[in-house]
Amino acid sequence: MKPLLAVLPCLVMAGCGSLPVVGIHSAPVLPREEVTRLAAHRVRTVAVDSEAIFPKVLEILLDQGHLVLCADRNLGMVAFRQQWQDREQREASIIQDGTLLVTPLGRGRCQLRLLLTGRSSEIYRYGVKETGGLATLAGVQHDVAPEEYCKLLDLLEKGLVPAGAPSTPAVVR
Repeated sequence: MKPLLAVLPCLVMAGCGSLPVVGIHSAPVLPREEVTRLAAHRVRTVAVDSEAIFPKVLEILLDQGHLVLCADRNLGMVAFRQQWQDREQREASIIQDGTLLVTPLGRGRCQLRLLLTGRSSEIYRYGVKETGGLATLAGVQHDVAPEEYCKLLDLLEKGLVPAGAPSTPAVVR
């Protein structure tokens, strides 16, 4: 078993050396139909004046453990992050970044447009406890599921909109 553990790091390094370098470039432009489909769960119209959004939206995010990275009332934009350890997923570190854009629509209504992205990382341990073994940190970038958008938009709407006021998912034209 010990000879195998001694060879394992060499095999891992040899395998990593043969991977091509990842090129950084822009993502493909989404077709208009895809933008409209995504807006169904990323955009919501709420019955609240856009002037009443700030600082309430910041309070809602902070109360839920989000770090507000940047906020601009004039632009109607908030960038935020939430990081936590998920006990149900082997203590994985989960990071979710978001941008919220608030657009005034007039007559006491505004549009909330949300974009989320997420990453996770875990430490995998191999080997015998007495020798310390090996550890690997693995990270993954994730698309955020539609229900996560709904959950956050519901939270924002509940905190921003007076009880009984109507809201609707928005259609991007």
